Formats: sequence, structure tokens, C-alpha cells
Amino acid sequence: MIGRQSGFGSPNVMMFREGTYHCLSDNMIYRITKKITMNAAEKLLHDDPFIASKLIQASTHWFRHTGLTHQLDSGIDLRFVNMNARHSKMETTSIYLHAEDDDWHQEMSKHELNKDSNAD
Repeated sequence: MIGRQSGFGSPNVMMFREGTYHCLSDNMIYRITKKITMNAAEKLLHDDPFIASKLIQASTHWFRHTGLTHQLDSGIDLRFVNMNARHSKMETTSIYLHAEDDDWHQEMSKHELNKDSNAD
């Protein structure tokens, strides 16, 4: 038994509790995600404080952004990532290409022609 969210055509997330089905709200999904990431951060705090700090900052939007960026980085066509993201405009999805651009700029900055010419 899966309901449909009005206007989206995608299934609502369902949860079974005490013999009945309940829809999870966006807020509940956010709170569950924060609880999981905070628990993971606490376990990593002593061994890897950097990763723990990243997990503390994590949110459902961060997971969405990261997932879309990884799809593009792995070579999935922008059109399909656009459909996965359910963006109405391709320009919105193309924002996620920035990570590849950042990597490109970082690598290009290593070239000798990009070094500070006043360093003589």
C-alpha cells in the first residue's frame, strides 16, 4: 500500500507502525537523516574528526546534491540526471557540473604558465 503525493506522481515514503501505514513527512525524513548522521559522527569523532564534522553538517539536501554530483561525475548524461532530480529546467541541473569545473581549475592552476610571474 503506497500512496501518491499530490502533484508529483512519486510514491510517498511509508512506515509501518502498530499495524497501520503512515506517510513520512519531509520533516520526519530530515530528522531521521540528522539522527543517523549525528550517531555516525559521534562514533567517528575520536578516529576521524574531519569526517565527523562533515557528517554533523550533513542534511537531506546535501545527500541529494552529492548524489546528483556523483551521477554526473560517473558519466551519466545530464538529461538523465535532470530527470532524476525532477528539475523543470536543464540549467538548474547543470549547476551540479561545478564540481568537475572546480577539479579542472585546481589541476590547471598547477601548470607553469599559471604560476605567479612576479615571483622572480
